[in-house]
Amino acid sequence: LEVMATELALAAQTVVPSELAKVDAPRCRDILSRLVNELGRHLDSEWLIVQTSGSSAHSILPEPRLFQVLDWSPSLDFDFGAAKTAFLGAEVAGRYIVSHYVNRGAMGRVWVVEDRLNVETMPLCLKTFYCECECEEMSNLSVRD
Repeated sequence: LEVMATELALAAQTVVPSELAKVDAPRCRDILSRLVNELGRHLDSEWLIVQTSGSSAHSILPEPRLFQVLDWSPSLDFDFGAAKTAFLGAEVAGRYIVSHYVNRGAMGRVWVVEDRLNVETMPLCLKTFYCECECEEMSNLSVRD
């Protein structure tokens, strides 16, 4: 918020007076503060849903079979390597096609998808959460892994 306040102060000094008056800066700062607060609450919402609903993790997280070869069954071991390739070519919501794997993060993976309805020049990304067995595996990794 301090950086935003500095930017507002600089903008108020450099813009045409009719665009942003000095009296508008506190109002803009208030709007930005509310926005940051709302974003923070939104980012925490998935965890809050799990905690308050009494749901188990498997009811929120994707099913493991989504990231495995077609003939995989829960009785088989989860193949962590297959997750990078088995989801490629999948159709999401009847509109998006998963074109390639980008990388994994702390809570899931990122994929590039193609929109069949709107051909965009900019790539679209899809973030997927880890399934339950991947979450268990990730919790066993050290910080460096």
